[in-house]
Amino acid sequence: MTKRSSITTFLWQGEIPIEVHRKAIKHSYLRIKAQPARVVCSLPRAVSDMDLHVFLQKHSDWIQARWQAMQQNKPVEVTYQQGERIFLWGKPFFLEVQIVDGVKKPSCFTRVDHLVLQSGVDLSTVQREALVYEFFKQEFKKELSAVLAQEALRMGVSVQQWGVKRMKTRWGSCNPKAKRVWLNLELVKREQYLLRYVVIHELAHLWVPNHGPKFYQVMDQYCPPWKALRKQLRF
Repeated sequence: MTKRSSITTFLWQGEIPIEVHRKAIKHSYLRIKAQPARVVCSLPRAVSDMDLHVFLQKHSDWIQARWQAMQQNKPVEVTYQQGERIFLWGKPFFLEVQIVDGVKKPSCFTRVDHLVLQSGVDLSTVQREALVYEFFKQEFKKELSAVLAQEALRMGVSVQQWGVKRMKTRWGSCNPKAKRVWLNLELVKREQYLLRYVVIHELAHLWVPNHGPKFYQVMDQYCPPWKALRKQLRF
């Protein structure tokens, strides 16, 4: 019977959570995980606690660099207040809230490096968020429509229906039988080349419905750097 791996956790250098997995492997290795933020260290079962700390110290520069990079890229909760930074296609825009007499219908638009919310009365946080996301949705649909048409033609596939919605755990989905594709609206905050990667990924399912070797052959053909792009989009 195969023994299960044992898992322990502790704070390294007083700030970085380390999750230690001892299991039936020959070599030790490290990974950074974002949800929740932690360093995962996998070790052979025979490695002692002292050897573990020697291993971590040996890779201290790597751990610190990856941890700091992840903390810098960690998404900040948006409260839709004046001057707050909001991302659109990977670029930061500063929220500008304008209350203008006589304006009956609130609107959202970009001006240089500002995302402007204009209304006749002060809007609540919920109303501001809804207005921003309605603007995002329209921008996203325009870009997505073009990218879908380009990639479907290039890959020789046909999409019968596509849609946009906010998702918590995936960037897109595809129903190969119905030839229907859904994309996560949150992609509008990321660089446009990442949207193209997700589109190619979902369209590849029209050729291969699963994630077997043939699927990745399609990805290699139509999106050679897919592995690096996938890492950028890890939840």
